[in-house]
Amino acid sequence: MLVRPVHAQDGSLEWMVSLQGYTSSSPALSADGGAIYLGVSTATAGRIVAVTPAGRVLWSVTRADWVDSATAVGPDGSIYVGSHDGRLYALQPGNGAIRWSYNAGSFISSSPAIGGDGTLYFGSGSFRLHAVGPDGRERWTFPVGDWIESSPAVAVDGTVYVGCRDGSL
Repeated sequence: MLVRPVHAQDGSLEWMVSLQGYTSSSPALSADGGAIYLGVSTATAGRIVAVTPAGRVLWSVTRADWVDSATAVGPDGSIYVGSHDGRLYALQPGNGAIRWSYNAGSFISSSPAIGGDGTLYFGSGSFRLHAVGPDGRERWTFPVGDWIESSPAVAVDGTVYVGCRDGSL
């Protein structure tokens, strides 16, 4: 996969970096704009990669399985991402070290959404919507009719909206 940022004013290529894999998720930016985080997968493994806005790879952390989930950045800078190994990971922004992981019981393609209180909401292949605190502890799960690939949206009042493969919202 090649990261190719395009200049917003004229559409010209700013730089390009090859990450030796593919991505099916959206990148996230650090709060200070100093890093771009994204998941990269190959046939055998997944990685979370941090790249500077100038195109230099800061770090790369390999996970046990594919990473389809987009990354999300918490208020404290923690990077959250789901994996096909069934875990939601919280990574340190400086080096990608694992702060904690939460076992959802099945693959995670859904990108985490972060509520106003820091709660992480995401779906999984275990037919559940998960709510996990910023400390990695489960707050609750909600059963749905099929697996969840879509990313939840959290309203200002805390209501969580998510689409499910059974066609329901």
